Amino acid sequence: IFQSASVGSTVDQEKNYISGSIISHAIIEKAGSTGAVGVINAQNKYLVVENTIIQQSGIHGYISQEGAVLRNLKITTLQGNGINIQKTTSSCDTYISDSELDNINGGYGIYTNCTQASSSIDITNISVSGNRVYIHSGGNANFQNSTIQNSANGLHIFAEANSQPSQIVGNQIDNIISGSTIDISIRNGFYFRKNKILNSISPITFTAYSTSTSDSYIQENLFYNN
Repeated sequence: IFQSASVGSTVDQEKNYISGSIISHAIIEKAGSTGAVGVINAQNKYLVVENTIIQQSGIHGYISQEGAVLRNLKITTLQGNGINIQKTTSSCDTYISDSELDNINGGYGIYTNCTQASSSIDITNISVSGNRVYIHSGGNANFQNSTIQNSANGLHIFAEANSQPSQIVGNQIDNIISGSTIDISIRNGFYFRKNKILNSISPITFTAYSTSTSDSYIQENLFYNN
């Protein structure tokens, strides 16, 4: 647990660590004592976690009321959500990349709820098996080069005031057996390109708000056996 007096992480514009707290090259497992809510509980600290395994625990893997840089993680065999980030009082900058999440019994591989304008959620090159991905951003939201498979529900993205079109590009979503395969609601345009949507019986929904100031594009996708 990172207490109120703890020091968070500082990163540059490319999300490279500069100073402050960091968790790196760690294995954290069998967590879940009475009153605990996350294997890593960053509370209100912006934190870098990289090259780390979180596994075999009865709670959320990573939980925070602040943004984060999370990369090169393996999160598996949990009773809570894999990653749970919620901040509704001010903007929230979250970057998740190059990670694997599976066998998570909380329902969400990734749950991000950052509702204030100018928030930014970028997720790239992740693999989620058996769980959904939920992205709610008051600002920008991007999901790229990632895989979701073998899940009840697939990908939900809601971007309320994105300053640039959201990028949903290069993903594969496979074998979504109930709920929604894809549910995208974007206010200021999106690019849905070069995705593969396979073997899923659940609906696919796109919503571009009437107040949108940007065009939306659905191009070069493969829809097969849905």
